[in-house]
Amino acid sequence: MKIRSPRLTRMMGWCLGKSFRLLARTIRYRVIEEFPGTNLVSPECKTPYLYALWHDQTFMPITYRVNLPHKEAYIPAKTLVSKHQDGSWLSEFMKHFDLGAVRGSSSKGGATALKKLLATAEKCHIVITPDGPRGPRHKVKPGIVYLASQTGIPIVANTNAVSRYWDIAGSWTNQIVPKPFSKVILLTGTPIHVPEDISREQMEKYQALIEADLERLQQLADQFLSGELTELPNNPEHTDVSLRSAA
Repeated sequence: MKIRSPRLTRMMGWCLGKSFRLLARTIRYRVIEEFPGTNLVSPECKTPYLYALWHDQTFMPITYRVNLPHKEAYIPAKTLVSKHQDGSWLSEFMKHFDLGAVRGSSSKGGATALKKLLATAEKCHIVITPDGPRGPRHKVKPGIVYLASQTGIPIVANTNAVSRYWDIAGSWTNQIVPKPFSKVILLTGTPIHVPEDISREQMEKYQALIEADLERLQQLADQFLSGELTELPNNPEHTDVSLRSAA
């Protein structure tokens, strides 16, 4: 049964927000930056980025924000949230982790949402699930590449791995929810710079590049979680993704 009452939606978001703040206090987080200064809740991250994160992995970086420093010490962040009813309670939920919402999607309200994101992109981080809101799962849509091209703001791929979690079934993808006292690895990649006014063919190549980067980082996150890796491998190919051409 869908909740249509705005009051009940706010109440649901409030209850979930409070519950997940308690849950987050029990989780052991480890943030690993492939490129220094890309942890969006660190005072050392002084540059706005466009963060790409798969839809089924959103709860881990959101709950980590319970560890935020004082507001004046970091750049604020907003995320693109669906205009569907699910997006309403999610917007309320994210307020508890100091994460703003821009309502819209690639299928409904997309043009308006992109205008809002373009207007605010230079002032805050933008977090986007490039395979949302309806999939296909783990396939990058063009929105984040277009936004990067129009603003000149680099894209940073984000992945995570969780030791113990609930796998909540969804309509087109499941949602991973960390269990209490679990261990979470949060991994941020190297910024990807997208040229201005790229062609459709170039856009598709950047979409493929981001997908490949997310897959590569996921393998690293899994290796850190298992203990196979204790530090990032020294790989010159990924010290500056801006040097890699998608053209």
